[in-house]
Amino acid sequence: MWEVYKIIDFNPGKIFYDLSDKFVEAEEMYQYKIIPMNTEDDVHNITPDSGASFTDGVNLNPQSFYISYDYAHIFDKENDYSFIYNLELAALSHHIGSNTVETLGNRYPYIVYQGNLDYVTGSLKCILVADNMGSINKKNEKELRQKVEKFLCDKKPKGFRNSDGRYMAISIVGTPQFTPNNNLIGLYEISFEYIEIGKLSDMKSLVEFNLIDDYRLYNSDYLEKASN
Repeated sequence: MWEVYKIIDFNPGKIFYDLSDKFVEAEEMYQYKIIPMNTEDDVHNITPDSGASFTDGVNLNPQSFYISYDYAHIFDKENDYSFIYNLELAALSHHIGSNTVETLGNRYPYIVYQGNLDYVTGSLKCILVADNMGSINKKNEKELRQKVEKFLCDKKPKGFRNSDGRYMAISIVGTPQFTPNNNLIGLYEISFEYIEIGKLSDMKSLVEFNLIDDYRLYNSDYLEKASN
């Protein structure tokens, strides 16, 4: 099923459009399709089978891309931060919720599980570096550090994606730390813990965690289902 990812206003004076997709899982195949629309009615009647053709009759067929990238990335609706330098990802701990019950009449205990509980926790550490073309610009480092501090401490859901294909919704927990690097003045090492709060398996989950605008509102199928 096709899902509306982005709606872009057409500019007659613009030839090239540059659009990146931060909502992609590593080591997976994705398809993208462009659907030109002429009127406001077209915008509100996008369907999964909408065609894409210009006035000259040339169809824009779906393009497939195999997604692969490096390092770890954490994002929300407005931001997308890459954690690259001296990156350390701790072991992921699965929490499946179990209790051990020992009784007088049995040699072995009973294990009781708590329903469907199953989530992971982990931590990340790296050196935060602004893109300064190989040099340290303390002003740029300060601006980036302040933005990342605000981002990590805003108590809002975030998306986590990693080069090995890990892709999930997380919350930052505990006490994020920013440690100055005494050898490279201006740079900081950051470290923080996170906890999985859900899967990012489709557009609905991205919307529920407020990581993307709800473009489903432009889909007539969704509108019809919502009214029933």
